[in-house]
Amino acid sequence: MKEREQEIKASYEEQRGELLEVQANAKTFHSQVEGLQSQIEDVEAQLQRYKEKQLSNNEMLDTLEFEIQEAEQSLEGLQEQNSDQAEVMSEKESFLNLVKDELTQLLTGMQGRESEVKELVSSINKIEKSNVELNLKVEQIIVDEEILVKDCFDKYRVDLRQTLKSFLELHSDELEELASLESMYVMEGESGEIEIKAEAYEFEKKFPAVLRESKEKFKRYRSEFNRLGEINWQAIEDYERQKLRYDFLRDQEGQLKKSLEDLEIAIMHIDEKSKARFKEAYDEVNFRFEKVFPIIFGGGEARLEIVGDIDSAECGIDIIAKPPGKKMQSINLMSGGEKAMTAVSLIFSIFLVKPAPFCLLDEVDAPLDDANVGRFNELLREMSEESQFILITHNKKTMELNDTLYGVTMQEPGVSKAVSVQLH
Repeated sequence: MKEREQEIKASYEEQRGELLEVQANAKTFHSQVEGLQSQIEDVEAQLQRYKEKQLSNNEMLDTLEFEIQEAEQSLEGLQEQNSDQAEVMSEKESFLNLVKDELTQLLTGMQGRESEVKELVSSINKIEKSNVELNLKVEQIIVDEEILVKDCFDKYRVDLRQTLKSFLELHSDELEELASLESMYVMEGESGEIEIKAEAYEFEKKFPAVLRESKEKFKRYRSEFNRLGEINWQAIEDYERQKLRYDFLRDQEGQLKKSLEDLEIAIMHIDEKSKARFKEAYDEVNFRFEKVFPIIFGGGEARLEIVGDIDSAECGIDIIAKPPGKKMQSINLMSGGEKAMTAVSLIFSIFLVKPAPFCLLDEVDAPLDDANVGRFNELLREMSEESQFILITHNKKTMELNDTLYGVTMQEPGVSKAVSVQLH
């Protein structure tokens, strides 16, 4: 019994030990299960966070994709806008070049107008002088021909009448007797010599001196007639032709004189109108210049002065200015910055008198200090309400003022790229 009891007790102890071991193992397993459960919960929580983060990332990704699409669309729009603005800039540059060319041509034409008028007047004077000389020559030729023709006819007429009269007076008796004896004489031979027939012997014997003198006079008159030659029957036609030419030249001379008078009147009217418009524009610009200059300089005074006689073509305009703290002086004696500010004041004054669609300023703020740049920008902002300004500048303050900024970069060697940014 004791042995059985001991065996049972030993078995009990053994089983109890195993139970304790199992319980210990169960506790260990339970603790491991709890640890695993905790790990599972942590993993699930982390997984949930990952899922939430992934969802957030997906939403962010969708947002980024949407923003990328919007950015691409904006980029395309900016590129199109840049292209349009580049075209507008090109058109404006072309228009500006055209305006500059027209202005240059206008100035050149205005400067050369006086010389052209002088040349025209000189040419007209030469033409008038040549016309006068030609008219004198034509008149002299006509007078000479008239005198020559008249003298010839008068001479022939007078000589013939005188000869006939003298002959009739000296030999009236002999001619009466010759008439009675006409049948006794005949004319023979081309030389025109008179031969007396036999039956005229008594007459020749009776009047030998008269007959001899008559023959000599007849030969002499015939010789003079042959020496005079043929009569110029074209003289009258030549006279009429020269007279027509003379009348035509006189008419041309009258037209030239009338054109010259009209031209002088037109030039006088143009000069008067130009002087009036110049004086009017000068007064308006000078008034604006006196107002704008103190704004840009923060004080001081300035004015425009006409140099020379305004009625002459040699007059000019001088700029007299007095920056703050300095004396009144010509712009030629100012510093570079003062000259630039004074020139800008004059340009803005002209724009206030006659605004233009746009104005291109190339680094006018380069010689200015910060204070002057600020005043320049303030006035430029006010002026931009009336006109569009295009500025080429390296000044940051001036860049901040602009609505649109255009930059040129070279990402690749030899390839320039324009980039635009809307600032306002």
